[in-house]
Amino acid sequence: MQPATQPPIAQPVPLAAHALVYNELPTGSDIRREYGPGGAVTITAPAGEPSAAARRAAAYSTGISSAAVCGIGLLALLWVGSAMSPSFQRLDAELRVMAMVLFGVFCAGVFVLVWKVYYAARLDVLVELCREASILHANNQRLLVETTGPRGNRSFEVKSAEVRCVSVAGGHSSRSPVPYVNVERSDGSLLRLLPGRHPAELHWVAATVSHALRKQPS
Repeated sequence: MQPATQPPIAQPVPLAAHALVYNELPTGSDIRREYGPGGAVTITAPAGEPSAAARRAAAYSTGISSAAVCGIGLLALLWVGSAMSPSFQRLDAELRVMAMVLFGVFCAGVFVLVWKVYYAARLDVLVELCREASILHANNQRLLVETTGPRGNRSFEVKSAEVRCVSVAGGHSSRSPVPYVNVERSDGSLLRLLPGRHPAELHWVAATVSHALRKQPS
């Protein structure tokens, strides 16, 4: 009787040179990635309008800040109104209810107005920043960056050994802070890339560039 043939032991499959943790882009993103030999990568971010995802993120963040501002103003009004509480209590019940409803409508109107102003300012910044086109090429030796737009044509070259980390940070514009890809060099200098993009796009780019440079993403 012949012994049963044992199936061959499966050999581990090596991971691809471009396996990433962040490998998803929001719907509507126009960023493109192309791989080359040895894990090199070229990322293209064309000029255009802010994506729908970037607009939603801007609306969400400005809505939170607007609510905070209106909340502080509401507390100040309530503090001032507390001194007038005896006069308010002397009103008829129907008038008190009407006053409370009108006060609520007033607060909602102020919130919407503040939100609209904040969102318009943020959107103006995003539109201006997204007029810049960028091409990034990274491998295990260096990072090349070419940008063109309202700020003119710019070119950067950073050796991989000089890159401390690639992360996503915020505060690029004094008018309205926006996130961007932050390349920190060993000498402490910073290279700010792709401002105005959706945070998910920036994390995707940071992870891709970090992997190509053989760095740990932050």
